Amino acid sequence: MCKTMYKRKIESKLQIWQKDAAHKPLVVKGVRQCGKTSSVLDFARKNYKNVIYLDFREHPDYKKFFTPNLDVDTIIMRITAAMPDVEVEAGNTCFVFDEIQDCPKARGALKYFHLDGRYDVSSIPNRLAKCSRCNDESSTNTNLT
Repeated sequence: MCKTMYKRKIESKLQIWQKDAAHKPLVVKGVRQCGKTSSVLDFARKNYKNVIYLDFREHPDYKKFFTPNLDVDTIIMRITAAMPDVEVEAGNTCFVFDEIQDCPKARGALKYFHLDGRYDVSSIPNRLAKCSRCNDESSTNTNLT
């Protein structure tokens, strides 16, 4: 069975975001089930050597990566210790935080990933959840719809 991805408007927005040297972590918003996660993952897999996908709804234990502090190197050390197959390389790795509203510390970490600057981060909050911090100035908001 062939799995075909249709070209979506968000692809061009993602390309513009990636090419901007000063880009911030991306927050992709849209209605439920409109293809936010699929679009971001498809883009990341095509444009980065390494993609680290963390779904906080499906795997609540991933929240431990962001405790007790939000230091980027410590977060990465925790992720790679728990997921030995994961490779992290500065400039070639994109983190995708899905259902980020379920992990407030991951939302807080967006700022530190931005200040660190070595890795690209995109996050996908559930539109029905309250995610007020996803509207702060340390991230770039993109609406899928």
